Amino acid sequence: MKGLLRNLIEKRSDEALQGLITGSTSFYGTDTNTGLNVTPATAEKITAVLAAVRLLAETVASLPLDLYKREKTGKSKATDHSLYEILHVQPNPEMTSWNWIESIIRNAALTGNSFSEIESDGAGQITALWPLISETTSIWRDGKRQLWYMVELPMSVGGGFVRLPAEKIFHFRIFSKNGLVGRSWITYAREAIGLAAATEESGARFFKNGSQINVVLEHPGKLSDDAYRRLSNSWSEAHEGLTNAHRAAILEEGMKANKTGVTPEEAQFLETRKFQVSEIARMFRVPPHMIGDLDKATFSNIEQQSLEFVVYTLLPWLTNFEQAIDTQLLTRPERKVYFAKFVVDGLLRGDILSRYQAYGYAKQNGWLNTNEIREKEDMNPVAGGDTYLVPLNMVPSDQLGNARNFPGLIEPSPLPSPVPVPQNRSNPNELLEYREGIAIRGATLRSVRSRRRLVKPYRKLYEDAATRLIKRETQDILALAKRDFKSRGFSQFSEDLSSYYRDEFTKAAKRMVLPVAMAYGDLVGEEAADEINMSKPQERLDGFLQKYVDVYVQSHAAHSQALLQAMLKGFETNGDDPISGLESAFEGWNESRPADIAGEESIRLNNAAAHMVYAIGGIPTVRWFSFDATCAYCTAMDGKTAGINEVFFRAGDDYQPEGAADPLKVEGNVGHPPLHRKCECLLGAG
Repeated sequence: MKGLLRNLIEKRSDEALQGLITGSTSFYGTDTNTGLNVTPATAEKITAVLAAVRLLAETVASLPLDLYKREKTGKSKATDHSLYEILHVQPNPEMTSWNWIESIIRNAALTGNSFSEIESDGAGQITALWPLISETTSIWRDGKRQLWYMVELPMSVGGGFVRLPAEKIFHFRIFSKNGLVGRSWITYAREAIGLAAATEESGARFFKNGSQINVVLEHPGKLSDDAYRRLSNSWSEAHEGLTNAHRAAILEEGMKANKTGVTPEEAQFLETRKFQVSEIARMFRVPPHMIGDLDKATFSNIEQQSLEFVVYTLLPWLTNFEQAIDTQLLTRPERKVYFAKFVVDGLLRGDILSRYQAYGYAKQNGWLNTNEIREKEDMNPVAGGDTYLVPLNMVPSDQLGNARNFPGLIEPSPLPSPVPVPQNRSNPNELLEYREGIAIRGATLRSVRSRRRLVKPYRKLYEDAATRLIKRETQDILALAKRDFKSRGFSQFSEDLSSYYRDEFTKAAKRMVLPVAMAYGDLVGEEAADEINMSKPQERLDGFLQKYVDVYVQSHAAHSQALLQAMLKGFETNGDDPISGLESAFEGWNESRPADIAGEESIRLNNAAAHMVYAIGGIPTVRWFSFDATCAYCTAMDGKTAGINEVFFRAGDDYQPEGAADPLKVEGNVGHPPLHRKCECLLGAG
């Protein structure tokens, strides 16, 4: 408040506050049905409110607040602007940026408004920001429609009011009805806060009375006034307060002690207190576990709730704050060049393994380079770290035309060499080649070769995603089992297992698998569309890939549940410890399942996406291509064709071609490869 007090004499005004628009939340508060008066000050004494306000204020204050300058190729920190140091380091000589932002958010969370005086030099340049007391600052408009802020001075400097023009005040507001003055959530949720305060006060009084409910002393005779006072005082001295709790009462002259009221258990005291924590968390829109309510928190949902806290709770606060700075602390010409921004990367970083996996995916897909990743980890750049890599083969983007430098990554094992047949070369797609005595379009062979090149790199991406998924899945199931088997047993665990796979697992699996499937399927679809000389049906392809992932997630969940139910039945029958059994089984899951999933899905999705494009393009038949001469089943299928709406095998078929030792039992309808585990076959237009 130094800037205000420096010019106290010139600024003081004794005029009446006519035209007062409104102030912040009433300093005197509002009565509730509990009989308690709720004000920002009394509300903050409720631990859940205090925790929620601290969470918002301290989290926002912990984020770096920078002023940026727009550049032609992006943005840069505007360290040469006077406002940069005020926002980022020190808004005034007595505060750090953390102190100032924390006070702004705290006041706004409690009262709906935060005010700071803007101190400027003779040239109009901002030199400091001084926070004001929200409860004693009001907004006033004079007869000329000019907006003023009326600031009540403390009694230590004589009291009274100071009138400041709107351009001298930084006003941060939330939940505003008219866009000018913020509103306090405490006013609207006063009953919930009042109930929380009432239960807290009730608990304190309960312990003050020695953890006893109300007692009426019944005397058979009539007591004189002196006897009544002595009895009342002696009972209070002997039984009130924690130090006298549980002391035996000795009653004389036929007296009886009768209780009145209800016990805390009968009043559901603890349940009410817990529910009010959830109510207050709902009011401030913060995850309950962040203010100490862990009743419904699990290993898996805490991570998701933490991310949702950033997106759905903090982001509105940060955006509001940034726009307030842009519009109130920057001039109109400056806003075209400069803007304020909080850096939230730190809140989204996650654990080290998750970060490194995310960096690997970003680097492999070409939108982060080595030095950008090192910068996010507060590491210095390295030579050559500014080069971007392209997806699939991970070669430097400036060497894309020289693929022979990377034969191990670009070239797959070749198809059997076809014998070219002279044709009219004016249309390369109509050129025919012989393969195993069958004439095949050259465009189809080139497309199949190209799609086969995609299998190896995307199999690796699929395995990375599956590794994270299986790790997450096994950790969640173990946490669930450890909780349930403490008291609830097999039936409750089985029920919770179904709920987990229906909700939490489905969300996590889609989040991990969908990006890989969409990127992979998009490239396959493009190759298949080029093969049949049509434009890629992007919208329909995207919709198909999303549905494909939905089906995959459901299939994965059903398979996992079947394995787990079989294991649980064995544990229950044999009397084995389910926790130890699950831990042992999950070691195998983490070791083998990711590679199995990647091997199958890298082939299945490749063929499914191509088949969908062929169907849209009106291709009547599709052809089976085999590449494994050692597999009798696949070799026998090479060159086989089927109608676009037909299948090669039906569920239950027994398939035993020449050279196969045993018949292959086909589990489901097969419209495209894979036919069995480790099948590497692909589909082409027939």
